[in-house]
Amino acid sequence: MNVRHLIMKTALHEHEFLGIALLLNSCPKLKCLTIELSSEKVLLDYEPVLNFNRTRFWIENVQIYKCLISSLKVVEIKGFKGSENEILVLKYFITCGKKLKMMSINILKGDGVGSSNGGNAESYHREKAESLLKIRRASTRLEILIS
Repeated sequence: MNVRHLIMKTALHEHEFLGIALLLNSCPKLKCLTIELSSEKVLLDYEPVLNFNRTRFWIENVQIYKCLISSLKVVEIKGFKGSENEILVLKYFITCGKKLKMMSINILKGDGVGSSNGGNAESYHREKAESLLKIRRASTRLEILIS
């Protein structure tokens, strides 16, 4: 596909990982990826066609797609909550996106959910986003913005 800007509405549920990988593989000229996070309740009755280790999927089951090597410059995620799947996917882009210049992480605000650390949800989401700043980047020009 000759797609330059892809907007995905996804829960980043492990059952969606294969589809996301297929889209990345199908968009070699992709310059901007926007991920709009939605509820995980979408795929409750889905039966996976392939079993894999969710925590190792982006390391062992996918390649570094052409768009990550040659064209993808911007990744934006909207509604970030810091779930393990969100961290795994963003870590993949950070460690493999050789041309990435900007990653924009827009934290979910006002969801009313508490956190395990006793603080409010927004500070918990921010803490999870800030953990991504410590990951070794494939691109020396990558700027990660958290808002």
